[in-house]
Amino acid sequence: MHTLKLGPVLMSAALVTACGDKPNPVGPDSPLPPAVASLVINGPDYVLTHSTTAYTVNATLSDGSTRTVTLSWSSSSVDVATIDNAGRLDGRAHGSTTLTAAHDGRSASKTVQVVNNYGGSWSGRYIYRACRDSGIFRDGIGHDVPWCRYLLNRIGSERFTFTLSQTGTNYREVRATFGPECDSFTGSGTIFGVVTADGRLNLEGTLKSLDWFCNPDMDVQVGGWDTNLDGAGNMIGRWAQNRTIFGQQGSAYEEVELVTMSRSATASTSR
Repeated sequence: MHTLKLGPVLMSAALVTACGDKPNPVGPDSPLPPAVASLVINGPDYVLTHSTTAYTVNATLSDGSTRTVTLSWSSSSVDVATIDNAGRLDGRAHGSTTLTAAHDGRSASKTVQVVNNYGGSWSGRYIYRACRDSGIFRDGIGHDVPWCRYLLNRIGSERFTFTLSQTGTNYREVRATFGPECDSFTGSGTIFGVVTADGRLNLEGTLKSLDWFCNPDMDVQVGGWDTNLDGAGNMIGRWAQNRTIFGQQGSAYEEVELVTMSRSATASTSR
């Protein structure tokens, strides 16, 4: 009987084959991959209704590095704004919502105000609801008449055109620019204001009125402007104004109401 002896080379190969079926153990000092330590949402605090705005997130890892991660986004009030998992927020209605971005057990939140968008060119008509005057105004045919009688006897409602802009990072700030136009309240100048917490527009400032055959000798101090948007996107409301009639020794306090005011062109609102 003969005994088969394996040579050193064959024995080594057998050992390698046997050991190759088992995974290499991880040593106790092997480093773990860095975990997400914190998330920070980047984007504006204010956005406009009917606009789309991109939000991003900075993810900081436990080793101090940063990287892009796949996020789950949500909005606390989908009636006010919605956001998809790419971070695109759509402003739907005036109000406040809280955005939340989550990843791997970590999350970050940010409160965003969605503000009524009044930007664009507006045109419409208005009527006088009340008037108190002092002094005399000489009309275009040389008659001296009380200012309020002149206003309230005019046939029909008056034309009204202007342009509103909401720019920058705080869309609550609004600027109204009035261009020259004859026989209308429309004057030259700029007045400023804000969109209030409930979505109403308030403006104030002084304009150079171009009323009565484009007579430039009237300053209009606009105050108490209080308008909002109806369901169709038209502006409704009223305001009060003090008019100083230079060269006519007259002045008047007037309360005015919008009959209809529609937006003929809307400025771009995407950010």
